[in-house]
Amino acid sequence: MKEQIPHEIKKKRFSRLVELTKKTALARNKEMVGKELEVLVEGRSKKDSQILSGRTRTNKVVNFKGDSSLVNQFIKVRIVEAHPFHLMGEVKAD
Repeated sequence: MKEQIPHEIKKKRFSRLVELTKKTALARNKEMVGKELEVLVEGRSKKDSQILSGRTRTNKVVNFKGDSSLVNQFIKVRIVEAHPFHLMGEVKAD
C-alpha cells in the first residue's frame, strides 16, 4: 500500500502503547489492594507450582498460595499486591 509508516516508527508507537497500557492496568489493579474478592480457583500457576491461580468475577487473574483441594471452588482472597496483568492475594480464612 502507498504511504506506509516506516517500521521503526511503528515499533516506537507500539512500545509507547504497551507502556501506557501497563501503566493504566497497574493503576487500576492498585485500586484492588486491600479488598476481599471472590475468586474461582482454576489450578496451579504455570510459572510456580506452589502458587494457585484463579479469576475474579470481572476476569482479573489472581495468584495466591493454597492447597490443590481449592481448585474448582469459589473462595475469598484478600488482594495484597498489584501488577499490570495480575493480582497477588492471600486466602481469606473463614
